[in-house]
Amino acid sequence: MEQRFFRLGFSRNVLKYLAMVSMVSDHIAFCFLRGNVIYRPVYLGMRIFGRISFPLFCFLLVQGFLCTRNVRNYFLRIFIFACLSEVPFDLFVYHRCFSLCGQNVLFTLGISLLVLYGLSKASASKGYMFLLFLSGSVLAVVMRTDYSYLGVVLVSVMYLWRERKPEQLVLLVVVMGAQGGLDFYEILALPFIMLSSDRRLEHGFLVHVKKKQTACVCQTGKLQRIWEAPGVSLVKRYFFYWFYPVHILCLVAVRAILSV
Repeated sequence: MEQRFFRLGFSRNVLKYLAMVSMVSDHIAFCFLRGNVIYRPVYLGMRIFGRISFPLFCFLLVQGFLCTRNVRNYFLRIFIFACLSEVPFDLFVYHRCFSLCGQNVLFTLGISLLVLYGLSKASASKGYMFLLFLSGSVLAVVMRTDYSYLGVVLVSVMYLWRERKPEQLVLLVVVMGAQGGLDFYEILALPFIMLSSDRRLEHGFLVHVKKKQTACVCQTGKLQRIWEAPGVSLVKRYFFYWFYPVHILCLVAVRAILSV
């Protein structure tokens, strides 16, 4: 049997599962413990833990963009699931099937992906890059997407400074730390993000690759990822997309049952 070894950084799947668990913790606290004085410490603990999910999803979006072979299909997946998630999101947050008060976080990630694509084509023009960044931020604010322009800011910083880790870290600390309130604790995601950087790859990990697996070298030319057999990776890929609306619907259903 053919065997190969590749250098690989911190697993993206580990970050995905961590982001998912963190997100569920945040949503459970928001749905069932908000305003409950008795469980206030538990509520705060779960919401603080939940703060790490969004920066991790932003980081994973950048990594996905660097590795994807088709940006258009990547965007379409995010956009389709953003539309599918809107009714569950409105039921969860606003207690009605449709609301213009806010849109779910997948729209934020979709806008950020469009900005990433523009930035990747405009590296020679700083003025154009700033215009792209500003346009994406304004669009997120106008659409009232969850996390608003913050997603565009985080994703842009993670992408543009991906080769300059010290500067990237300082900028991320400033952006996350300046928010105040519970959102300040987004900085807790930084150790996970930094451990998954190219710097970690320089030290390297030997990862066994089976015959049916292939390696994908990202656009940076440095970052390598292992993609599993097509059927397995397809199931995993769409599981993460479906998880967002489905878990929200489950929380909404439990809340409705408990309120009867």
